[in-house]
Amino acid sequence: MNTISHYLKNIINLGAQGADANQARSIVIVNIMGIIPAIFTVIMAPILYWVTGDLAILISPLIEGSILFTIPLWNVLRRHNIAKLVMYSTHSLGLLYFGLLMGPNANIELIVVFLIGLSFLIYPNVTPRVISIAAVVGVLTILGISFGYHFVKWLVLAATILLNVMVFYFYSAHFNESIDTLVRLNKAKSQEFNRTNHETRNHLNVANTVCEEYLRNFPSDTENVTIPVRDAKALSFSINRIKEVVNNVLDYSQLEHSRPTPAYKKVDLEQWVEDLIQSYQVFAGEKNVSIVLELMPGLPDKVLADEKAMTTILSNLLSNAIKFTHADTAISVQLDAGRDNIIMRVTDQGPGLTESQRAHLFQAYITDRGNRYKGTGLGMPIVLETLKLLRGSITVKSNTGMGSAFTVTIPVTVPEQESVSPTEQLRPLGKTVLVVDDNPMNLRASEMQLKKIGCAAIKHTDVLAAIQSTFLECPHLILLDYQLNGMDGLEAIRLIRKQEHLKDVPVIITSGVAGIDTNKGLLAAGVTGFLSKPIELHRLYQYIQLSENALTTS
Repeated sequence: MNTISHYLKNIINLGAQGADANQARSIVIVNIMGIIPAIFTVIMAPILYWVTGDLAILISPLIEGSILFTIPLWNVLRRHNIAKLVMYSTHSLGLLYFGLLMGPNANIELIVVFLIGLSFLIYPNVTPRVISIAAVVGVLTILGISFGYHFVKWLVLAATILLNVMVFYFYSAHFNESIDTLVRLNKAKSQEFNRTNHETRNHLNVANTVCEEYLRNFPSDTENVTIPVRDAKALSFSINRIKEVVNNVLDYSQLEHSRPTPAYKKVDLEQWVEDLIQSYQVFAGEKNVSIVLELMPGLPDKVLADEKAMTTILSNLLSNAIKFTHADTAISVQLDAGRDNIIMRVTDQGPGLTESQRAHLFQAYITDRGNRYKGTGLGMPIVLETLKLLRGSITVKSNTGMGSAFTVTIPVTVPEQESVSPTEQLRPLGKTVLVVDDNPMNLRASEMQLKKIGCAAIKHTDVLAAIQSTFLECPHLILLDYQLNGMDGLEAIRLIRKQEHLKDVPVIITSGVAGIDTNKGLLAAGVTGFLSKPIELHRLYQYIQLSENALTTS
C-alpha cells in the first residue's frame, strides 16, 4: 500500500518541480483531477457494465479515463494550459454525456458546483475562470432543459452556484495573498541570510589577515606575541562588527520587517572613520594597497546618525575597493559635510566599470568583473538598501581602466554641544563576581571585562566546585552559563538557591541562545537577569550596580 501511495504522489507531482509556489499548486491540483478520476473510471466502468449490461457505460468511461491519464504528461512537457483545458473540457463533456445517459438520478448538479470551485483554484486570471464556469453552467442548462427542471429548482441552483462563486472568489484571493506573503517572507529571510554571510566574511577577512600575519612571522613554538595597538584595534573593531551581524541574525524581527527603523545615536565621525579604515588597512596591506583618509574642513565632530548602517555602507565600499583596486596603489576615502548631511567618497584604482557593469551594479549576485574576483555580488545591493533605509543616495563615476569613485550622501543631524558629566564615566565597583562557564576562553573574557570596572573574578568550570568556593568567599554577583557540560541552567540555579548563604545573591544567566530571557522556569527558580554573549560591558556594569543597591537595601 505504501508503494502504491508513493508512486501515486510522484505522478501527482509531475511537472511541478521547479515551478513557483502558486503554479506548482495549480499543477498538482490539475494532476489530481486527472489521475484520481481516471483511476475511478477504469475501476467503475466494468462494475457499471456488469450491473447494467450497457456497453456504452463501459466504453465511454474508459475513453474519458484514457484522456485524463495524459494530463500529467502535458504538465511534464510544460504545456500547463493544455493540461488544464484537457482536464476541464473532459470533465464537462463527461458530465453532459452521463447526465443525458443516466438522467436526473446522476445528480450532476453537485459535480457542477465542485467544478466551479475548482476553476478558482487552477486559474489565477479572470478570463479562463469565466470561460470554464460558463462551460459547466452551459452543461447544467442543457441537462436542466432536458430533465424539465421546475422554476424553483432553477432558482435554487442559481443561488447555489452564486454562493459557490462568491465563497471561492474571496477564498482564492485570500489564499493567494497568503502565498505571496509567505514567498516574500522566505525571500526576505534568504536575503537577510546572504547579507549577513557577506558582512561577516568582510570582517573575518580583516581578523584572519591580522592573525595569519603574526603566525607567519613568529616561530610555532612562540608562547607570547606582542601585538601593536593598531593591529589590536583592527581585530577588536572587526570582531565587534561580526558580533553586531550575529546579533542581527538572532533578531527574528529582521525577517518579519524588511525595513527596520534606523537607530540614531551620537557618532564621533573622525574616530569612527579612522577605526574602520584602520581595520581594513590590514586587509589592504596584503596587496600593498594604502587607504588614504581625507577629512574636509567644516566636518562636525559628532553627528546623530545610525552608526551601524554607516559602517555597513563604508565597509562594503572599502571591501569592494580593496578587492578590485590594483596592487601597489592607493584607495582614497574622503569625508565631507553638506548642509544637513555627510558625504563619503571612496575612490579606487581598479579596472573600472563598463556600461553593462554599471547597469547591473546594484543587482544581487551579479559579480561579473573578471573571474579572479571572488564575491557573492551582494556588497553594492546591501549598500543601496541600507541607503534607502537612511534616505540617502549614491552616485558612481567610472571609466574602463581608470578606476571607480563611489559618492554616498547620508542625511544627519548635528547635535548641540554638551559637556560630558564625570558621572557618565564607569567608576571602579570593587565587587567580587563568581563566573561559572565550561569554556575557559569565556572565563578569560569575563575576567577581562570585570577587571575594566574594578571587579575581581572567581572562575570555575563546574557548578559544584563553584558553590564550594563560595563558603570561603561569598560573591556579590554570580554569572552563570546556561549550557554547562552535564547540567543545564535550570538545574544549576536550583542548586545555587538551595545554599542558604546564596539565596539573596543575584544570579545572571549568560547565553548565546536567542529567547532565553523569556524562560519562565528560570525566573521562577530565582534568576535575577540575563546577558547575551558576547557580554557587553555597560550591561554587565548596570547589573553589578543593581546588585549592589539590592544587597545594600536587604
